[in-house]
Amino acid sequence: MTVRAPGSASRPAKGDRAPRREMALNERALPPRERLLSVFADQDSESLRGCPFHNAAVETAGRLPAVQAAVARHKQRHKHEFTQRLIEAAAEAGAADPQALGR
Repeated sequence: MTVRAPGSASRPAKGDRAPRREMALNERALPPRERLLSVFADQDSESLRGCPFHNAAVETAGRLPAVQAAVARHKQRHKHEFTQRLIEAAAEAGAADPQALGR
């Protein structure tokens, strides 16, 4: 689920937790360029364990179709929302082709 306040970028709902570097895309106090750069910033070990959805897919190795379906739905939704946030930040930063940068 996505929560969208008027005039703001999409951001994950309370139950959807994204890595800190992705959440920086929603920080309106940061300039757009800084929000974009934060996605690629080298941060501590927050992501070393990976995405819990991807981990579940690997651990079940195709034996639990319901898990595989949930992982696929999450991946598709997350990819779309994340791409949209990148495109919005790139546009705000004045990119000549925000679509290309976001994808």
